[in-house]
Amino acid sequence: MEPGEFEHVYREHCDRVYRYCVFRTNSAADAEDLAADVFVALMNARRPPRPDYLLPWLYRVAQRKCATHHRRSLRNVSVADVPDSPVESPECWSDSATWQATAKLPATQQLIIYLRVIEGRAFEEISELAGKRSGATKMLYYRAMKSLRLSLSEEGAS
Repeated sequence: MEPGEFEHVYREHCDRVYRYCVFRTNSAADAEDLAADVFVALMNARRPPRPDYLLPWLYRVAQRKCATHHRRSLRNVSVADVPDSPVESPECWSDSATWQATAKLPATQQLIIYLRVIEGRAFEEISELAGKRSGATKMLYYRAMKSLRLSLSEEGAS
């Protein structure tokens, strides 16, 4: 990828990748590092993705980077280090119980919820970005929301 082309891609998509990483990690500092890692991966890619596949590629790399970060942090974090409230949380995720319940979902469901709820994207666009069929995307979204409701109602009952 040419330097000028990379700069254009970075400027166009950096905020999206960063916000997704904040959503997944609940940490602005970690999100900055992970977003940078995503663009380093793009810069080092042997064959950069086609322009029409670029954003889905970036989200998938971010999804993998966040999952790896989460697995590593589980080994290195004590319960006292977990923040009480989410960082830069959207209004609907201001409750830490919602963040904790969302973090327990599979990465693909987290991505779909992020794209639908936080970015307000249509299911057709989410399908393209997540690399899923439209019906599968809708099913994953509704299952994820059902899991969230169930998890939050169980927590409220206890």
